[in-house]
Amino acid sequence: MKDAYSGVYAVKDINGNIVKKQYTLRMCITINGITHRDTETIEAKSKKQAYDYKVKRIAELKELYATGTTKQSKSMVFSELIAKWEAIVESDMDNNRQGALSYNTYNTYKSTLSKYITPYFGSMRISDISSSTITSYLDYIKVTYSLSDKTIRNQFMLIRTLLSFAYQRDLIVSNPCDKVKLEELQAPDPHFFTDDQMQAIFICLDKMVEEKIASFAKSRKYADMDPEARVMQEDLRTCEVLAKRLFVHLSLLTGARRGETVGLRWNDIELVETVSVKFKGTTYHEVGVGSQYKDRLKNKSKLKLVYMTDQVVPMIKEYKALQKKVIKERGWKDTGYVFLAYNDGRINKAGGLANGDTYTHWFSDFCIKYKDEIGLTDQEAKDAHVHMLRHSFVTYELMNGTDIKTVAELAGHRDATMTANRYGHVYDEKKQEAARTFDKLYDK
Repeated sequence: MKDAYSGVYAVKDINGNIVKKQYTLRMCITINGITHRDTETIEAKSKKQAYDYKVKRIAELKELYATGTTKQSKSMVFSELIAKWEAIVESDMDNNRQGALSYNTYNTYKSTLSKYITPYFGSMRISDISSSTITSYLDYIKVTYSLSDKTIRNQFMLIRTLLSFAYQRDLIVSNPCDKVKLEELQAPDPHFFTDDQMQAIFICLDKMVEEKIASFAKSRKYADMDPEARVMQEDLRTCEVLAKRLFVHLSLLTGARRGETVGLRWNDIELVETVSVKFKGTTYHEVGVGSQYKDRLKNKSKLKLVYMTDQVVPMIKEYKALQKKVIKERGWKDTGYVFLAYNDGRINKAGGLANGDTYTHWFSDFCIKYKDEIGLTDQEAKDAHVHMLRHSFVTYELMNGTDIKTVAELAGHRDATMTANRYGHVYDEKKQEAARTFDKLYDK
C-alpha cells in the first residue's frame, strides 16, 4: 500500500527508538531538467502535519529554484534583512553561543551599517541585488569617502555575511558576492614599538605626570579656588593622569586588549610574592547606554592569567591609594574597577567604568606630543594607536625567546598558528639569525 505521507520519516535516536514529534522530510524537485534534493528535520504534532508542511515547503522551493526568489524575498528589502540578522546575532551574544560576535565587533558593524551600507542598500529588494550592484557600491564608497582598501574589503565582507544569512534561509538562490572579485590584500605586519621606543615611552609617561603636577602651581584657576576644593581638584586630575600611565604599562606588560585592560578590577591584580593579573572579561560601549562589562574574553574563555615584573608595584600602589582618596572625596560608589571615568560624559558618569575610547584618543595625542622623545616620525606618530602596545608585547616576547605556545596563551589567541601567521615578521628575523649561526663554522 502506498504511503499517504511519502517522504516523511519519524526521527529515531541512536538506539532506534522513535523521537516524538520529530520528522525528517525528503524532497526531490526537478526544475528545467535539473534535480534538486533537499532534506529538512522539523517538529510537528503528527505525520500528517509534517506532510502538510512538506507540501508547502516544496512549493516554496520550486519557486526559489525556478525564479531565484520566494514570495518573502520578492518583497523583503535590505533593511528588513539587517533587522532579522541583528536579532539572531544579539540572541547568540546574549546566550554566549559558540562563534558569537564580541560586543565591540557588533557595535562596529552596526556603525558601518548605519553610516554607509543602509543608506545605499536599505530600500533595495534583496532579490534585486546583483554582483554589479555590489561592485558599484564599492566603487561609490571608495570615491565618495576616500576609504582605504582594507576598510572597503571589511565592508564587502559584512555585506557578504548578510547575504549569506539570506541564502541560508532560502531568501535568495545564491550569494551575489560570490561573483565579485576583489584583489587579494596582504595583511600588513602589525606595527609595534622597538625596545628603545618602549623605554622612551616610560620616560615620557613619568614626564607627563610631572608636568601635570607642576601645572597646578602655575594655574591661576587653581589659585583662586577654595583650598579644600583645590586639593580635591588636584587629586582628581593627578589620579586621572596616573591612570593613563598605568594603562600603558599594563598594556605593554600583559599584551591585553584595550577592553580587557579597562575592565580590570583591583582584586584581579595580585601583588603578593609574584605580580599577577587575572583577566576575566572585557568592556564594550553600548550605544545609548555607555560602558558595559562582559565576563567573557574575546576568545570566549573566562580567565587569562599573566605575570608581570615587580617594577610596576610602586606605581600601582601610588595610583590605587590616590584613587581610593578621590572616591571618598567625590562620594562615588566604589565599584572596584581599576580604570574609572574621571569626567562626566554624555552617557558615562564620573566614578563609573571608564570608556575605552578615552584611552584610545589620549594615547594617539600622547604619541604626537612626545614623538621626538619616543623617536617617531611625523607620520609614525600620526599612525600610532593603542593596539600597538599589544603588538609590542607579542613581538618583544617572541624576539626574546619565549616559545610561541606560551605567547599565544598570554595573548589570548585561539592557537599558536594564529600567532605565527600574524607575527611572521618576527620569524623572518629569527630565520636570518639562525642562518648566521653557521658563520662560525666558516670562520674557522
